[in-house]
Parts: sequence; structure tokens; C-alpha cells
Amino acid sequence: MGHETIDGLEVFCGLIFFANARAEDKIRSIFALYDFNDTSSLSQIEVKFCIMAVLSAILKITDTGEDVQEQEIHPIISRFFPEGAELKVEKIIEWCSKFDEARQLFVLLN
Repeated sequence: MGHETIDGLEVFCGLIFFANARAEDKIRSIFALYDFNDTSSLSQIEVKFCIMAVLSAILKITDTGEDVQEQEIHPIISRFFPEGAELKVEKIIEWCSKFDEARQLFVLLN
């Protein structure tokens, strides 16, 4: 309902997120999808695109909620990941383990 399109990265994010795997392995796999320049790190904007794709895929697969809005995600990303920083996968895993909403999402959908 209201989710007419899905892009390729969303498909892969959804498949990975709903796979029978540990949360850390899911994060590493999704991280690798967004490491476009193969630097083993993501910029703040790449993290934002990654999170938006994961959430959008979840909403489309479960047919719940409306589309993910960038203005909802940006303040969260800005609060935890400084602009200009290059973030390693370990930092993203640490954030997911400490950020209540991320932890609850993995528990709920696992």
C-alpha cells in the first residue's frame, strides 16, 4: 500500500535483514553493500542512505507504515555520527548495540 517501487539496494537490505543470521553479521553485510568506494568505512551520508534503505525495505516487506522520510533520519544520524567522519563497521555495530531503537528492531524482527 503506497509502496509501488523498491530499489535494488532495498531488496538486498531486506533479504539480509530478514535472514537467519546474527545481528552483527547482518550489519557487516549491509555495511559492505554501502561501502561503494571499498574503503572499509562509510561517510555520514552513506550511513544515512543505508539506514533509510533498511527501514524502507522493512516497511515495504511487512507492508506497515509510510515511506521513510529523510528529515526523520537525519537528526538521529547527525547526533551519533559526526559530519565528515569515516565510520568503520565496528562503530556501526557499537551504535546498534547501544541505540535502543536499533536494538529493539533487531530483537523484534529476529
